[in-house]
Order: sequence, then structure tokens, then C-alpha cells
Amino acid sequence: LALRLRAMQAKQRQLAELRADASVLEMMTASPETGWRFWEFDLRSRRFTRALPTTSSSRYLSLEELERVSWQALYPVASRDIVRNAIRDAIEEHRATGEVRSRTVEVEIINADGSTGFRRTRLSLALDDDGAPTLVRGITWDVTDFVAARESLSSIEASLTGLQVDYRRLFDSVHDAIVVFDPVAGTILDVNVRACEMYDQSRSELLGAALDCISPHPERERDELRRALEGEASLRFDTVQLRKDGSEMMLDVNASRIEYAGKPAFLSISRAVTEAHPKQREFQERFLREAQMLARLSHPGI
Repeated sequence: LALRLRAMQAKQRQLAELRADASVLEMMTASPETGWRFWEFDLRSRRFTRALPTTSSSRYLSLEELERVSWQALYPVASRDIVRNAIRDAIEEHRATGEVRSRTVEVEIINADGSTGFRRTRLSLALDDDGAPTLVRGITWDVTDFVAARESLSSIEASLTGLQVDYRRLFDSVHDAIVVFDPVAGTILDVNVRACEMYDQSRSELLGAALDCISPHPERERDELRRALEGEASLRFDTVQLRKDGSEMMLDVNASRIEYAGKPAFLSISRAVTEAHPKQREFQERFLREAQMLARLSHPGI
């Protein structure tokens, strides 16, 4: 008795929802070109008994055509299982609790013209006077363009991920030490493997650290970076910097202004002065140009 009472209450709520949706459904399904459709499917006869709009379009069969076909003919095999499982779960939940809860599925569908598209459908059960499921009602709307845009975005994100991998591989394969600085805060934004080796510090120790941790004269270097930021896009200078144990090393530095994560930054390529020679300077300059381009491409928001 309690179960039947809950079923009657569920049916009353369902009727109230349908009345509230009626005017909206009429507007959405007024034309087959809107991409919306309302339909009813009889669970006993396994046939469609209602469809709005009733006429056909490139997307949808007319009601007369729907009445003659099996529902499986509308879906590829994988989509049939999704729809079948959603209806089965709704029926099982109703039998167990007396509740009627709508479910939303997104599936590939076969359009009336034979092409394929994607639909998002809200499914719900309709009950007879005894509270037993008798119909499945659905509100369906075309999401083909949305799915295409989502897949395109995923492809772009995959490409960006690939660029980031290439950027990191190039970044870490260079024999010279590379450090990316925030020119305003004077903090380290990124380092390559060689920089960690040269300064004898781990990447986690260096990231976010101030210039003080690698320079005995951080204010002078900050002034150099600010001057370059306001003037020329790149500069070259010799400087003294520190290893983790405090020992000094003379470096030949080639620094260039870049954008990193959408903000101004400096990328510096450093080599011990005793190791530097003209060909290395030429390589540094070429790498700076390539790194600027890769940094812009590999960081979303740049």
C-alpha cells in the first residue's frame, strides 16, 4: 500500500511537471529546424506513439515514419545500449522505491537523411492509473555542433600538451643553464636540468626562490633586468653567481625578454666564462629566439 501511495504521488508530481513544461515544449518543437523534439514511446508495444514536431526534417523522421520503425534503427549499436540501460535503470528504481526520476543521456544518432549526429535526451517514465510504467517520454535536442566543438577543443588541448612536452624536452636537453625570471618580483619561474646541476640545487629549491639564492648582488641584477625590460628586448653581460655552498662562479649570460604564462619574464642562458666561446654565443642567441616562440605556444593564456 505504501509503495502504491508513493507511485501515485510520483505520478501527480510528473503530471505537474508536464503541465509546467507544456508551453515551453510547444515553443521548442514548433519547427523541425529548431533541433528540439518531444516524443513518447510505448513500453508494451515498443513503438513511438507521439512526436513533436510531427513532420520530418533532415534530422528527424516524421511521426508516421517513426510508428513504422523499430527504435533500434535510430541508433548505432553503442548508443542503443546507453538508451536501453537508462530506461532499465529508471524502471528498476521505480520498482524499488516508487519514485520516477528523469535521466539525461548523450548519444550518437542516425539522422533521417542517413548522416550521423549527436543528441542529448532527458528521459522519464510515464505511469498508468495503477502506477506501473507504461511510457517513456523524452525531450531531445541536437548537440552535434557542441560535440564537434568539444572534440576540436580536446584536439587543441592535446596539441598544446604536445608543445609543452617538446618545450620541456628542448629546455632540459640544452647544455647551458636556463633560468626564467620574474623581472618585477625577482623570483625564479623555471629552470632546466643544467641550471640545477650548475647551482647544485634541485628544481623544487630553485622554483619561487629569490635571486638572492644564486646572486651575491641581487639588487644589481634586478636593476639590469628592469633596464632591459624597459629598453632593449635582450642583453648580454658577465656576472658572478653562487652555488648552493656559497662558492662563486663567473658566468656569461645572454638574457631575453619573453612572455611566460601570460606575463612579462626574462629567459637567461648562462655558461661558465671559461667554457664560453663565439659558437656558443651564436647558439645561445638562436636558442633564445626559439624559446621565445615555444614559450608563447606552450603556455595557455599567452
